[in-house]
Amino acid sequence: MIAVAAAAAFLATFNETFLNVALTPIMGDFGITVGTVQWLATGYLLVAAIFVPVSNVLYRRFSTRPLFVSTVALLVVGSLIGALAPTFEVLLGGRLLQAVGTGLLIPIGMNVALAVSPRHKLGLVMGIMAAMTTLGPSVAIVASGVLLTIAPWATLMWVFGGLSALVLVAGLACLRNVAELSRPKLDVWSFVLVALALGGLLYGISTVFGGSLLIALCAMAVGVAALIVFVVRQQRV
Repeated sequence: MIAVAAAAAFLATFNETFLNVALTPIMGDFGITVGTVQWLATGYLLVAAIFVPVSNVLYRRFSTRPLFVSTVALLVVGSLIGALAPTFEVLLGGRLLQAVGTGLLIPIGMNVALAVSPRHKLGLVMGIMAAMTTLGPSVAIVASGVLLTIAPWATLMWVFGGLSALVLVAGLACLRNVAELSRPKLDVWSFVLVALALGGLLYGISTVFGGSLLIALCAMAVGVAALIVFVVRQQRV
């Protein structure tokens, strides 16, 4: 199971950068600007960051193997959508679906590794997990660059979808339920506030240099206000 968790950590961080090398050909194929195509990267990071806190609630609420398989399935489905995308909007939707999977998969993989590791080997296992999360983005950039020299950018989605499918099958075959289940509740309002804060700030910063200054300032104001409300709420909850 540790091998599956390590593979999941590698896959999730591989997913963070593997498409970044292909932004230029994507711009050419869909006829979009730099400001638009960058949402494949910034939107991805935003959604992944929003869903990281949710993973702990899901890990404690649902059985490990179905949760792991469902999370990796998001990566597979997102890859298929991206590979077959007829428009940039569809491609972005597939990429954001992958981001949800990544935001959930990294913490779930870490929790699985912690749960099944012998106490005397915990340091070694955590070192392996850290190495996989560090190795993923670096390997992704090199592998994507090589693939783009011989194939169109959609091939990247097909390859990543295949890798995700392999991890999904490994999870089905090897994982067992290891979490101590309870009934934790998701603080929906806090989740919404975090999404508004990150979304507003990120959209405002990305728009200020390439769009309307007024819209950018309004978005950042919404983000700051949501962040303040979130902090106040956390002090009272």
